Amino acid sequence: MRVGITGHQRLADDAAWSWVRDALIQEIQPSQDTVGISSLAIGADQLFAECVLNFGGSLIAVIPFPDYSRTFESDNERLRYQQLLGAAEQVITLPGEQDEESSYLAAGEMVVQESEMMVAIWDGLPAKGKGGTGDIVSFAVSLNRRVVHLEPIYKQIKEISKS
Repeated sequence: MRVGITGHQRLADDAAWSWVRDALIQEIQPSQDTVGISSLAIGADQLFAECVLNFGGSLIAVIPFPDYSRTFESDNERLRYQQLLGAAEQVITLPGEQDEESSYLAAGEMVVQESEMMVAIWDGLPAKGKGGTGDIVSFAVSLNRRVVHLEPIYKQIKEISKS
């Protein structure tokens, strides 16, 4: 199964990441047959990539623009990104758009297009900037992708589909 990820980089409650990890494993049941597709941003993307790899799956990294690593705020964040990038079976680096937000949108849309199913680690609110989680969920729904919504604030799991 080819599974893509979209989600928040940070959560208001850091302890919620533990619930997210457990819910991810429960919902995608990663195995050697799982192909995870991620842009490797901090937070949801990296947690997802680690889960897929830890269960023997493979990883496809979709990188929004060539110098993406400069967007990581700390050396530790950059190192974790580089480690996951090195573990990816395939790396697709997009040329970049006119601005970073457009590049994030393009990468998110490619993650959706390459996936059979999407996981959204999301508070359910509209995207704060172009290419945010809300935009990617809307795009996935428009393509009739199965979207599993992990809502970390209330610890709820639900499916999102066209209404």
